[in-house]
Amino acid sequence: MFLKVFLFIFAQTVCQSLALLRNDRNIVLFKHIYLRSLTLETIEQKIDHFNESDHRTFRSGYYTNMHLFKPGGPIILNIGGEGAISPREVESTAARGYELLADTNPAYYVFEHRYYGESKPFENPTVDDLKYLSSKLALADVAHMIRTIKGSGEFNNSKVIVVGGSYAGNLAAWMKVLYPDLVDAAYASSGPVLAKKNFFEYFEVVTETIKTYGSQDCVHEISAKFNRTQELLQSPEGIKEIKAEHSICPETDMTVPENQQLLFLLLIQKFAVDVQYGDPEIIKDLCQEPILSLPLWYDEDDETNCRDLNYNTRIHKIYEDYSSSWLWLYQTCTEFGYFQTTTSNNQMFGKSTIPLEFYLKTCKVIFGDEFDEQRIDQGVSNTNTMYGGLTPNVENTVFVNGDMDPWHKLGVLHELAPAAPAVYIMGSSHCHDITADPDDDGNVKEARVKIENYLKKWIGA
Repeated sequence: MFLKVFLFIFAQTVCQSLALLRNDRNIVLFKHIYLRSLTLETIEQKIDHFNESDHRTFRSGYYTNMHLFKPGGPIILNIGGEGAISPREVESTAARGYELLADTNPAYYVFEHRYYGESKPFENPTVDDLKYLSSKLALADVAHMIRTIKGSGEFNNSKVIVVGGSYAGNLAAWMKVLYPDLVDAAYASSGPVLAKKNFFEYFEVVTETIKTYGSQDCVHEISAKFNRTQELLQSPEGIKEIKAEHSICPETDMTVPENQQLLFLLLIQKFAVDVQYGDPEIIKDLCQEPILSLPLWYDEDDETNCRDLNYNTRIHKIYEDYSSSWLWLYQTCTEFGYFQTTTSNNQMFGKSTIPLEFYLKTCKVIFGDEFDEQRIDQGVSNTNTMYGGLTPNVENTVFVNGDMDPWHKLGVLHELAPAAPAVYIMGSSHCHDITADPDDDGNVKEARVKIENYLKKWIGA
C-alpha cells in the first residue's frame, strides 16, 4: 500500500496516467482512428552518448501513429517521463494530439524514457548502473531519435514539435536548450524546470487552493485534524488512540520520528491528490466531507489487518529495485530534489510533520551513504546551471501551468521572450491542458487555442 503513497510524494507522476483518469470518453471518441494505427518499435541507443570509447547499447521503445501523416506534415514527439509508456496511454495522448493539430497532418510518436518500462540499459541494474539515468542522457536519446526519424526521406520537410507534461515537460523545454537546431517548437506542460531541494511551496499551494476553491473554514478543519494528530503523538495515551483510529500495527513504535512521518504522509494524500489532479468542483466536494473523520489514503487491495508504519522495514519494500519509484527517487536524489516538506508556516498540515531530513535519510538508506545532502545540493545546482532554472534560454517554446497545480511554483509563469510565452490557467491542475476533455471549462479551452496558435506559427502551418 505504501508504494502509491511514496511515489506520489517523491514524484510528480507521469501525465499520461492522469490522462487515463480524465479521458475515457475521449478515448472512445478517437480510438477508431488511433488504436488501429499504433505500432510498438524500438531504436538502438548508446548507454553513454558522451563517452566515445563506450560502445554499449540498449533498445528504447516508442510508439508511432502515421494515420494522419502526409508529406510535409510535422513530427509530433511526445516525450515519456518517469514511467513506462503503454498502448492505452498512447491512445489517450494521441486523442489530445489529434484534437490539437489534426489539420497539420502530423506523424505522431511517443518515446519512452531510458530505464523506465521496456527501455532498459540493464536488466537488473545496480546503484552504480544508475549513473546513466539522467535527464541529460535522456535528452541525448531524444536527439538521436529525432535525427533517425529525420534521416528518413519522407520527413525531409517535416518540422519537429516536442511535447511533454510534468517532468517530461521539463525535457520538452530542455530539448530547446541543448538541441535547438533539432526542434522547431516545444510544448512544456506543468514542467517544474527549477530544481529545488526543499520544495516547501508544494503544500503551501495545496493549502491556498483549498482555501480558494473550498473555504477558509475547510482549511481550519484540516489544520485542526493535523494539529490534533501531532499533539496525540506526544504521549503514550495519545499514541494508543492514534493507533486505534488508523489500525496501526501494535508492534509499530510510533515514538520513532520516521514512523510518525509515514503516518503524516498517508494523512496528507487525500488532500494533495485532490488538488494536484482535481478541479474546483472536486475541492468543493472535498470540503463537504467530514474532514476530521476522513480515512487514511491506502490501497484497497491491502490484505493485512493492520498498517505497518515501521520506516526501517517498509522503506525497501516501497523502493523495490528496478521499480519506477526506485528509479525516480534516484533522479530526485541526484538531479532535482523536489522534496515536499511541511516546513513552511503557510500550510495546514502541522509543524514540520514531514521535514527535509526525512528525504535526506531516505536517499542514503536506499542508495548508500555517499548520497548525502552535499551530493543532493550539487546535483540541484548542476541541473539549474545546465538548463537555466526559471529562465531557460529558449525560443519557440510555450510553458503551460495551472494555478491549482502545486508544481507551478517551480515552473515558468511569465513570458521569457516573445517566442517563449507562458500560459497560466485559472482553475486548472497538473497537466490538465495536455489531456482532452470535451467538458473542460472556458479557461482551459481558451488556453488550448493559444497553445495551438503558437505551435502552428512556429512551424509555419
